[in-house]
Amino acid sequence: MVNSVGSSVAAHPGAVLFDIGRGGGRQINGKPSYTVEQAANELTRTGDRWHDVNGDGVTDVSYQFRKTASPLFAGYGLRGFSQLNPAAEAQARNAMAAWSDVAKVRFSEAPPGGAEEGNIAFSNYTTNEGEREGATAITTKLPSEASQQYLGKNPQMPRFGLVSDVFFDSTDDANREPTPTNGGKKTSLHEVGHALGMSHPHRDLPQGMSYDTATYAQDTVGYSVMSNWDEHHTGQDFNKNGVKHFPSGPMVDDIAAIQKLYGANTDARSTDTTYGFNSNADRDDYRLSHSSDAPVFTIWDGGGVDTMDFSGFSDQQIINMNPGQGSSIGGMKGNVFIAKGVTIENAIGGSGDDVFISNRAQNVMTGNGGKNTFRFLSTKQSTPDRPDRITDFVSGKDKIDLSELHRKSARGDTPSKSTKVQRPVELVPQFTGKRNQAVLSYDPAIKQARLEIDVNGNGNPNFVLLIDSQSPLKPTDIQVAKPTTT
Repeated sequence: MVNSVGSSVAAHPGAVLFDIGRGGGRQINGKPSYTVEQAANELTRTGDRWHDVNGDGVTDVSYQFRKTASPLFAGYGLRGFSQLNPAAEAQARNAMAAWSDVAKVRFSEAPPGGAEEGNIAFSNYTTNEGEREGATAITTKLPSEASQQYLGKNPQMPRFGLVSDVFFDSTDDANREPTPTNGGKKTSLHEVGHALGMSHPHRDLPQGMSYDTATYAQDTVGYSVMSNWDEHHTGQDFNKNGVKHFPSGPMVDDIAAIQKLYGANTDARSTDTTYGFNSNADRDDYRLSHSSDAPVFTIWDGGGVDTMDFSGFSDQQIINMNPGQGSSIGGMKGNVFIAKGVTIENAIGGSGDDVFISNRAQNVMTGNGGKNTFRFLSTKQSTPDRPDRITDFVSGKDKIDLSELHRKSARGDTPSKSTKVQRPVELVPQFTGKRNQAVLSYDPAIKQARLEIDVNGNGNPNFVLLIDSQSPLKPTDIQVAKPTTT
């Protein structure tokens, strides 16, 4: 039996920025830091899941909104059965669609007894006298694999046991009228996650448990909707204009975990897709239309040449294009992630002072006003055969940051010894056969600068960046070392 509880609000006193690297034996907030893969293992540690009995590569799960109480209702100490209202039903459907969007799970509305390989049933209670008293929702454990296989091969047998029941506390306002700002949407995502076999990141939920007793540092809502602890503990902030917001779909660790159980849905948005403003994404959760919007989501994408467009915001933003990494968008912190295994090629900033962090794809980055910084973590992020391009660089205002090229980066791209610049880049008029030299040129006919870096000292560039600019760049536009403070 699993349940949702309220998030703890106060930040951990040692809360760190979300963009510190994960894993590698690090300790964060006095706890081990887990990689996305380690977190996914924790979220799937019980091995529970619905099984693809017919072997067609997709797990079919039917769902129902109960009109009478489940046979398990009283056994869980629940009283006051009722059906979900239309708003709660709609949110349950949205939650299932969000999980199906990232994994090979197919939902259909039907009672048990068909060709489904699993079933989820939703209903309400008003009183909980069971062992999870005080919970806002309860989800029953999935049947064993043996039971699933037996019932799948013997459809004539009663199938009431092939169900995971989700019970919501109907006295909770957020459950009755779920929204992105009252936690009801997150509760639905959380409980459907349980009904698909996902666990809490923490091992148990004894009375008084808090983030202080979490198993690992990233056990917060900032990384998983299965967590009960606030994102502030990991240095994130989902508040905007004084209003708290919650994830609109599975977060970065959730996606890795559910795909471990069911496989990745690579059909989702497998063509050129724009996320954010001017979006053509097929899910409203990925669409932005106004500067007051408060995005809290993780991008899952099946392929194509894709774009993150945050042009409608005037806040200072960090736009990290690397998979598994978080960005700070629209005045919030660590609120937009890219799932592991996803490549986003292009990014558009807003009118504020934005920081772009390149990835290993061939990127096109547009600052779109403000004083922008374009940061590169490895020479592999912009190569001679796949050079990145900045479309609107303004000399004397924008910066190209190469200071991480000789450092072991913790922000999504850790270069190997063979590709890492071992000392700061030196700007020179032309290559002279020395390592780590950079040459900056400008073609006035096309109003484009070209930055080349020779890491090996053989006179051939390993790194090439194209920079559209109305005027030639100055050496001061290139940051080769981190600024010193006095």
